[in-house]
Amino acid sequence: MKKRTKWSVIGAVILAIALFGITSAMKGRNKATEVRVENVQRRDLVASVTASGQVQPHTKVNVSADITGRVVRLAVQEGQMVTRGQFLLEVDPSQYQANAERATAGVASARSQVAQARPALAQATRNYQRLLALKKANPTLVSDEQVEQLRTQVEVTQAQLEAANHSVDQATASMRDARSSLGKTTIVAPMSGRITRLNVEEGETAIMGTLNKDAATLLTISDMAVLETKVKVDETDVSSIKLGDSTVIQLDA
Repeated sequence: MKKRTKWSVIGAVILAIALFGITSAMKGRNKATEVRVENVQRRDLVASVTASGQVQPHTKVNVSADITGRVVRLAVQEGQMVTRGQFLLEVDPSQYQANAERATAGVASARSQVAQARPALAQATRNYQRLLALKKANPTLVSDEQVEQLRTQVEVTQAQLEAANHSVDQATASMRDARSSLGKTTIVAPMSGRITRLNVEEGETAIMGTLNKDAATLLTISDMAVLETKVKVDETDVSSIKLGDSTVIQLDA
């Protein structure tokens, strides 16, 4: 009786295992595989090139001084908007004012020499002409040496007048240069825009732009109405771009 019960239990276990296997297999067969279906469409493939660069104004002007001197007045600051002709700064004008005054005095002195040389020449010419007329009327009263002496005097006074006129020209040119330098002590905005860089402070020395261009730049004025982006493209990507391609610019926060 015990042996028959033992085999009954074993048979029940085997039957349960078989039923479990059959059920699992049927479930696996009934489970469908999920598939995503889309319609085939004709599309363009887009090739892109990524590069970094800088956004900067299309038009900008570096303002420098045409003279050397200490900045005594600074009327602007970085980031400020300015208009064309607006006063920016002033370089110490005292030395250039003194030079202009000396040059003006030099012109006056040269003109005074001309004023003296002209009547002297006129008088020497009259004396020479009278002596020639007297010698023509009575050759024995006037010697050739006397005539030659007065002729030489005319030539000397003529040379003095020409030298005085030349001195006036030189003094006038010096005066114009001195006044021009004096005018350059005041610097105004050459264009309207925003001051994007300010390299000088009141009390510092402005140097002439021709001496050192980079160091002489006092400030930069930029027209922010039109901006342009300059990027550095890798040489391997150059063949992938051409003039007229569209671009997307992403600015750093």
